Amino acid sequence: MPDSWVSRLRHAIGPGGYVDQMRRSVQSVVLYEAYRAVEPCMNTLRPFQRKAAYLEQCTHLLKQLVDEGVLLQHQSAEIMYRTMSSQAPLDGTAAITRHRGLQQELETLAEAIKPFWVTGRSHEEAVDRLAHHFFESRSDGIHRGRPTPPMWEHANNHVMLTFRLYYQGDQLNTNFPAPVLMVDLQELRKKARSEVPDSAVVKPSPSKKMMAEEEEEKRLTVQEVREHLELLKEFEGVIPDEEIAQRKRDLFLSLPAVPAKRNKTDV
Repeated sequence: MPDSWVSRLRHAIGPGGYVDQMRRSVQSVVLYEAYRAVEPCMNTLRPFQRKAAYLEQCTHLLKQLVDEGVLLQHQSAEIMYRTMSSQAPLDGTAAITRHRGLQQELETLAEAIKPFWVTGRSHEEAVDRLAHHFFESRSDGIHRGRPTPPMWEHANNHVMLTFRLYYQGDQLNTNFPAPVLMVDLQELRKKARSEVPDSAVVKPSPSKKMMAEEEEEKRLTVQEVREHLELLKEFEGVIPDEEIAQRKRDLFLSLPAVPAKRNKTDV
């Protein structure tokens, strides 16, 4: 498999593949990779064209993730939601704003990793130690000495995955594959403001069967979590309270997203 941003993302996600808890983390990667490609041409575009180019590049990257089997079609649409509860897609302004925040957080992580970036330690190992430091420090010492839960990074710092991919210690990784601009700038420059898209969501067209299967999967997940919570009650007084509380938090993170509220007119 050729070295590319997709192959590196696939490796970073791990053999288990993408799960819903990774949504914001993968969104950050897509926003970062898209900006790498469009940044050199930003000064040649009008403000609304810059947003359009950025969103179109995001759309191409999402399609690439679907084509290469990293995401399913409906997952690619969810990646660029503002939130799962609203299911409102990011517009150009929001996407660029998130990229600015992403860049600032990456700079913060680059500074924070310095004590862990020592001779003989790989970037992955240093980031693991940094993540564990965050895990311990955000729990008032309750979790000291415990391993970092697998999904903790995605739930608590959605920029960490981007940092793992694009940095080497406290510096940008100069060996990362160069970005590929997939936007036709000549065509974009011909379009008026009203002709450009206002979001980067790849809209799926799920069948009724697929939707029913997804709903059933969510129902089974909720049922499984409920059963685990009932089981934990039997261990109260046997397992330390803080460990039970942590297991409950982990179970909560595995729950499917809360569905968006319906308006009365939708009923």
